[in-house]
Amino acid sequence: MAMQNLISADLSDEGRTVVAKDLDEVAKVLSFGVRMTGAEVHAVVKAGKELAPFLDKVMALVTKHPEIVPKVFPIDEFKRDYKLYKDIEPIARQIDELAESVHKTMMAASSDSLVAGLELYRAAKQNAAHIPGLDALVADMALYFARPRRSAKTSKSGADRA
Repeated sequence: MAMQNLISADLSDEGRTVVAKDLDEVAKVLSFGVRMTGAEVHAVVKAGKELAPFLDKVMALVTKHPEIVPKVFPIDEFKRDYKLYKDIEPIARQIDELAESVHKTMMAASSDSLVAGLELYRAAKQNAAHIPGLDALVADMALYFARPRRSAKTSKSGADRA
């Protein structure tokens, strides 16, 4: 049977160390990051892609016509938040793209491993009676595919519906 091969790559110990170190550095630089619960995220007003141009217009308004800005409006904090938003948005996009790639790569590697592993499991089951000690390993592996047994009452009621 032809084996699946979605990816064929290696990540060296040195490579893992470099990635971990660099991610730690990024986390340090972005240590001001906000943590929110799901409820907090749901409750907060979000600009999103649709309202991003609106924020640009508000910044232009604050910059070009400061005379109309109420005295109680925190201009400096608005400018600081706006600048942070503009500075961090492309970083967030790049991190999202990288995270998606890493997750898909991990999925492909685990899928390749599972497809190959299932093939070997089939071969092990066929040879378990002929190779000493293999039957215990096959029994151990079979536990991952065990299905809970239905009680007689559940089976009967399922048959009644048919």
